Amino acid sequence: MTIKSLLKTLLFFFLFYVIVSQTISLQAQSFNTPIWMEKGTFVQYEFKSAGVIFLNNTLSPFENDASATWRWECIELDDDLATLNVSISFTEEKKSLFISKEVDVNTTNRQVMLSNGTLIGTTNLWAKANPTDGEEIVVWDTPPDRILGVAEKGGWSYTPQGAQKIYILEGAGTINGRNALFDSLHDIDTGIMIDGIIHHEATLFALDIDSLGVNGRFLFTDTNIDLGPRELWPEIFGLLPILIIVIVFVSVFVIFYHRRRKRRRYR
Repeated sequence: MTIKSLLKTLLFFFLFYVIVSQTISLQAQSFNTPIWMEKGTFVQYEFKSAGVIFLNNTLSPFENDASATWRWECIELDDDLATLNVSISFTEEKKSLFISKEVDVNTTNRQVMLSNGTLIGTTNLWAKANPTDGEEIVVWDTPPDRILGVAEKGGWSYTPQGAQKIYILEGAGTINGRNALFDSLHDIDTGIMIDGIIHHEATLFALDIDSLGVNGRFLFTDTNIDLGPRELWPEIFGLLPILIIVIVFVSVFVIFYHRRRKRRRYR
């Protein structure tokens, strides 16, 4: 093969790569159903709750903090429409409460609808994966109200699959004339919500819940979604105190052992 023909071959493959890359990019922009979304996909959170406030402004308090489990699961996926079963259970010594409902979510814009087609709002149970730093992401879009959040990359958070890189999604605006703040943490690789201030969540509105009354830590406890490679440095840093103790113990033992050997030699 001559140099000229070799250059032509390389140019052909380069142009082919550029065209294919652009095609894939355009497809990803026009259809962004998460690649991890499928029938059976689920995510679960746990926390303590002092009480539940419903949309009709009624309060269901707990005498002692109730153990709460909030779970969503995809039970059907048809093109860009996912049917989720959303459930939340509260368990206390003298009282328990269980609420569950099926909702439809448009996976391309995250809009939540009841089975009769009524639009509820935008879910932030997941958001865009791998956003650029400072990128604007819709956190609420129910006409006439539309709120954009800003992604801020950096840091990590613990998940059921170890430490994962995250981004913060913050936004502010009004919903039905009332101030609305959005502040949540999302896994970089999947966009799954890891933690956050759980207000104005459309899937909760579908359950007629306004506020969960979270008391203490809000924990991401289980999922069958592959969150991607884990961050090892946070885990290594977490082991440092134990490693330091082991090193000190071994050092003291070695010093003590050598001193005893020296004493035996001079006897």
